[in-house]
Amino acid sequence: MFKLSLSPMVWATGCKVEWTTDEGRKVESKFDVQFKRLGLKEMRDLTERNRSGELPDELFIHEVVNNWRGITGEDGGELEFCAEELDKAIDKGLGQVMLQAFFDTFPKAKAKN
Repeated sequence: MFKLSLSPMVWATGCKVEWTTDEGRKVESKFDVQFKRLGLKEMRDLTERNRSGELPDELFIHEVVNNWRGITGEDGGELEFCAEELDKAIDKGLGQVMLQAFFDTFPKAKAKN
């Protein structure tokens, strides 16, 4: 007997962000992002809508990201995941890192129907 029991969420760990400080020093940091585990049809539909421009990257990210770990605020405390903080993270450039992590985690999402 085969029992298919998948968690509704999956973590992508070690998402890497690099930036240059005002002093010209390169800094690297890592965080984890939790994605909703979508069916293949739904993943491909979202991806196609994103490619066509119907679903901008920011909205795509809101559709697939469920949580994060390791993202801190200016006070050094870990930021609680919510739509508002996700928007701020996207605005600061973490959105592209999250998108890459999604497609690395779910490579079949890129495949043509």
